[in-house]
Amino acid sequence: MNDCVERRNIDKNAGLSWRGKVVFALIFLLAVALRVINITEESVWWDEFATVAFLKAPVEYESSPYFERWNQEVIRADSPTFDIFLKQNRLVDPAAMPLYLMMEYYWNRWVHASPLALRFLSIFLGLLILPLLYLLGVYLFDRKVALIAMFCLALSPIHVQFSQEIRMYGLMTLLALAAVYAFCRLYTEEEKKYRWWFLYGLSILLLSWTHPFSLLLPVVMGLFWIMSRPRDFWRAFKWGALTAVLVLPAVLWVLAIQFWGQESTDTWLRLATVRELIHDIFTDDAIGTTFQLNASSYALEALVGHRAGLLIASWRWPIGDLMLVATMVSVAGLWVLALYRWYQARRRSEKVETSVRRREIFQFFLSLWLILPPLILFVISLLWRPCLQPRYTVHASLALYLLLGCAIVALPWRRLRITAIVLLVLFYGYQQMLMQGEAQHPNWLGASQEIRDNANEDDLILAHNWLWKRVFVYNLGPLPNIVCYGSTYEILAEKTAFFLDPSFPLRSRAAKTPSVWVVIQTDYFTEGTIKGFEDALAERGLAYTPMIFGGIQRVILYRVQRSSRTPAYAPLEPADSEAPKEFAELSLEYWRAALFDGAVAAAQNALRINPEYARAWSYLGMAYKEQNRQEEAMDAFSHAVAIDPHDYPWSLSNYGELLILSGRYSEAVDLMFQALELLPDDPWCLALLGRAQGFLKQYGAAHQSLSKAAQQGDTDIRIFQWLEELEKEIAESRSHE
Repeated sequence: MNDCVERRNIDKNAGLSWRGKVVFALIFLLAVALRVINITEESVWWDEFATVAFLKAPVEYESSPYFERWNQEVIRADSPTFDIFLKQNRLVDPAAMPLYLMMEYYWNRWVHASPLALRFLSIFLGLLILPLLYLLGVYLFDRKVALIAMFCLALSPIHVQFSQEIRMYGLMTLLALAAVYAFCRLYTEEEKKYRWWFLYGLSILLLSWTHPFSLLLPVVMGLFWIMSRPRDFWRAFKWGALTAVLVLPAVLWVLAIQFWGQESTDTWLRLATVRELIHDIFTDDAIGTTFQLNASSYALEALVGHRAGLLIASWRWPIGDLMLVATMVSVAGLWVLALYRWYQARRRSEKVETSVRRREIFQFFLSLWLILPPLILFVISLLWRPCLQPRYTVHASLALYLLLGCAIVALPWRRLRITAIVLLVLFYGYQQMLMQGEAQHPNWLGASQEIRDNANEDDLILAHNWLWKRVFVYNLGPLPNIVCYGSTYEILAEKTAFFLDPSFPLRSRAAKTPSVWVVIQTDYFTEGTIKGFEDALAERGLAYTPMIFGGIQRVILYRVQRSSRTPAYAPLEPADSEAPKEFAELSLEYWRAALFDGAVAAAQNALRINPEYARAWSYLGMAYKEQNRQEEAMDAFSHAVAIDPHDYPWSLSNYGELLILSGRYSEAVDLMFQALELLPDDPWCLALLGRAQGFLKQYGAAHQSLSKAAQQGDTDIRIFQWLEELEKEIAESRSHE
């Protein structure tokens, strides 16, 4: 083929001198160190929680006596099969593709059931990218370009981060690079090399099942082929047909995704500005230019002192802008050089195809790979809804590293090349200094350790909103303490004041003054404490001590106690309509812990706010029932059923059980029929129905109900005892006839 670029002697080019081998080894070891250092200090944050929530829990969690209550607080259950895991995961992470989920599921089951073990899986995948990027750099250009690109990758803040996260981005980058490498090999091979077609097909198939936006890479490849080889129709058709067949199932999967509404994602997935788009393309590694990494002055302060460290850390924005200019100039310079050579060839009346070298063709491909994926997502964001995040196209940054290597190697003077390399080393060294010393994720672990070290088992723990409570408790692990939430600062303060009042029934009156520990996650990159919450505490005369734990979203932990000037609890009326619901939730948490006095107090407070809140009556009845206060429990359940029988159908079964104990069998039968309309074939409702029918001597109906309950697979031994007693009673009645 006349228009096919010449193939180099790859074997000769791939060889490394002993110095090159030393450099390669040092870069790789540096990459390992940066990915392993401080890895145990990273918390499981929301993105990771959505991935690990339904995996097997760590062994130390399962051995805790509070494990079942921890499960309830996190709202999770183990997945005995991958199929079940996939279905449960889609409830919290609907856009997650199954390939990485399958890998982490079996790693969790076969290697080790801990978040740390899953981080090492990500590190392993992330480290595989380095030698593969080196091979691509050698194949397309030369060893110098390959080593420069490998160095950028080794110290890249985003790749270090995503090589530690329990997410699919490291796997996506590895498979994208494998697909690009195979694509470049089959693109340049004139003779039949089926192994490259096979490697490309396998890579693109697996890649399509890692992330919905990984499907943008074949778009880049197709556009490059059409633009660079418009007359190579047959091979382009074969490539396109193979790609389409392989990615079609994943495309159909993506189209079937039921993603959250835009109103629920606006807080974290907003429309990017043009400036943010440009930084996303050219300066992913400049901390501060994109919203994905947390900058810390900790390491700089340790090195040069507090004031100087803060000053140097503040340079990250102008340094990011300088890096933006440098990368854009580098890429533009390569294009200008290619156009100049093309122009010179035209002036000499040479064929353009023979004058445009292999290097420049693939520089064009890398430019498309770098720019198009973020640009396409930006356009989609404008036309549809925001969907651009730097991590969605993190694989495109590999193209930038290779282009930077090409730009440095293309510099005309050796001293200039050395200067450029020194500046590159300083830039990445500075970025790594900004990453050291503080957690990148919200530091739930730091707040958890503070609570574990200093909290009394009677202390109440509150988190700001229901979602963050789940994530926080996952990191906290099983504890004897009650953990609940408040969706607003006002409700958090009200719950705190309610608990700290001396009249609240604690488990034991310990010598220490009880505390409430309130955990609040801030918005991205905010500083200081939470004034709105502190004002609400001050309004109630409560004393507090804030503790700040860093991360991309900071975690503020408040320890709140009564002071000598704190008045007796005189409830303020929370303006938030969620207050009754959330006090009822507090009642349920005390009920789960078998602390029924606390459950009663919390439910009563919910009813003080809204006497017509059915769920609070249900939980109040459950607590009274456990305290053997049957009349009060029946009164509570009757209120719940009268207000809204559909709200909590188990109120009907609880009420029915108490009616049976009180000898009101006919009422119990009517109530259980009503319950079975809401809970069809529920074994406990069937058992209670059969029990009441048996006391009414309705033996046929009773036997049918109890037999059906026993067949449902419920393990409650009372069902089988009642059935056995009924059968004996039926036999005795027949013997007397």
